[in-house]
Amino acid sequence: MLRFEGAFGYYIHHDSKQGAVVVLEGVEGEKARELGKDLSMHVVFAKPHYMTREQVPAEDVQKEKKFVQEKLKEDPKNAKKPDQILEKIAEGQMQKFYGERCLLEQPYFRENKVTVAEQLKQAGGGAKIRSFALLQVGK
Repeated sequence: MLRFEGAFGYYIHHDSKQGAVVVLEGVEGEKARELGKDLSMHVVFAKPHYMTREQVPAEDVQKEKKFVQEKLKEDPKNAKKPDQILEKIAEGQMQKFYGERCLLEQPYFRENKVTVAEQLKQAGGGAKIRSFALLQVGK
């Protein structure tokens, strides 16, 4: 059972099989409901696993780093590239990994040139996401 307290917004997808709730701080009333609904729509669309990269289990990060490094070594295009360049490529791949899994680092679904964190700043008022939940029927 989930319980939410404070300012929040929610969204139920048109298929009635997916929904999300985003609990906010730093905003109240109608602004919180609107911002929370938009962010909940994003959660349903992007399906983040974590809020921040610090919440990603170290085991998952190490597994992904190892996978990226092996993939780079196996690619014949990278045979003559210096280690510093390969390291930069690996860093970029890890940024993508976090951007796919961490809510605050994901490209915002309405304007993919800004992250969710940047969208929160643009919303003003010191809005922050305290927590979120993605709900799916049958999962």
